[in-house]
Amino acid sequence: MIVVLALLAWGTWYWLDGRWYASTNDAYAHANIVEVTPLVPGTVTAIDADNNDYVRAGQTLVQFDAADARVALERAEANLALTVRRVRALYAGAGAAQALLATRQVELRRAEQDYARVLKLKGTGAISAQDAQHAGDALAAARAALGAAREQLNSSRAPIAETVLARQPDVLMAAAMLRQAYLDLARTRLLAPVSGYIAKRSVQLGQRVMPGTPLMALVPLDHVWVDANFKETMIGQMRIGQPVTLTSDVYGGSVVYHGHVQGLGIGTGSAFALLPAQNATGNWIKIVQRLPVRIRPGSGRARQAPAARRPVDVGRGQSARPERRDAGQPAAKQTGAANHGVRRPGARRRCADRAHHPQQRRVRHGACRSRPTRQAGLSPRHERTAVPPCERGLDHVCPVAGHLHAGARPVDRQRVAADHRRRHRFDRHPGDLGDHLVHRGQRHRPAADRFPGQALR
Repeated sequence: MIVVLALLAWGTWYWLDGRWYASTNDAYAHANIVEVTPLVPGTVTAIDADNNDYVRAGQTLVQFDAADARVALERAEANLALTVRRVRALYAGAGAAQALLATRQVELRRAEQDYARVLKLKGTGAISAQDAQHAGDALAAARAALGAAREQLNSSRAPIAETVLARQPDVLMAAAMLRQAYLDLARTRLLAPVSGYIAKRSVQLGQRVMPGTPLMALVPLDHVWVDANFKETMIGQMRIGQPVTLTSDVYGGSVVYHGHVQGLGIGTGSAFALLPAQNATGNWIKIVQRLPVRIRPGSGRARQAPAARRPVDVGRGQSARPERRDAGQPAAKQTGAANHGVRRPGARRRCADRAHHPQQRRVRHGACRSRPTRQAGLSPRHERTAVPPCERGLDHVCPVAGHLHAGARPVDRQRVAADHRRRHRFDRHPGDLGDHLVHRGQRHRPAADRFPGQALR
């Protein structure tokens, strides 16, 4: 009999709850491990972080001896200054060559004029043939000097043609060397690339390190995930975004984490192994494989429990229980987040507090009233329907006329009718209430006067 009852209880649990979930204890928490490595060689002079220390992004972790880097930076600054002066000299040389060209042009014109006068005098016999030959030689020399001045001007303009001082190749190279020296000096201080906890510190004071040497590891816990290995027979109805419940071996089942399915593995672990298993030799034994399912804790449709504020240890064992129910299938259980008909915790107490509050007594929140109500004596046309709950939370008071009289007594609440608003006080209406439903303060009035506009709340 006990065995039958146990089987019946297990079958009931499986039909109502167990078949909608898949669970496994083959799950581990993972996170990105950031290796802290130097980019320049140097000697360690200070270590500002140790194992298990929490550091923020940009915080100094290790410092190197920066004397050589400072000297290199000063040398690069001097080199840039010298390069700028040398390029400025090129601009000045181009100006001098331009002035020399103008001088040679004037000398050529004068030599041409002298040679023309000598030719006229030579025809009259006033000068000798030797003087005429000297004038011709002077003209040829002036022409050659002008050509040389042009070539010198072109050679002076070639390095600076159509460029400004800041865009000169020599200046750009010197500026790049200065930036490299500045980076080398800045890299003597190793900064934390992200916020997280220090692990595997191996660097020591006075150690000479080279670029790429691992000094310590940094584990950011703001991006943690869980890889749960489920059997291939369990993931048929798993979908991305389904809620997941997690428990850790560190805290046990008393601490529950919530998350959602982030992704499904594209293949088993053996498929991506260095030496994949080959079953083409006659091994026909069917072995159920496991596929990794990535779970992101602390987000998704499931709300995070207060216990989930505890940290998740990277590499520790986890237990995952994702919900496999599709959106179109019937729900075995409904939580307050998915069922709007169930009040949230503390809603009744907040309604009671709001009823006694002087500023909120005449305003009733939507969470305290979720179904349409009909007042006595009113037709369906004059029915008053409650306004949907306010979307701003339970602590916000919705200024809606349909939420009035939360703190009024039942007898006062019954005597208010929505169809009497803005109606003449002497007009009779089928919705007028009798004496047994009217407050005793209004019973001395005639039936037609029991609903004056100023008396309505």
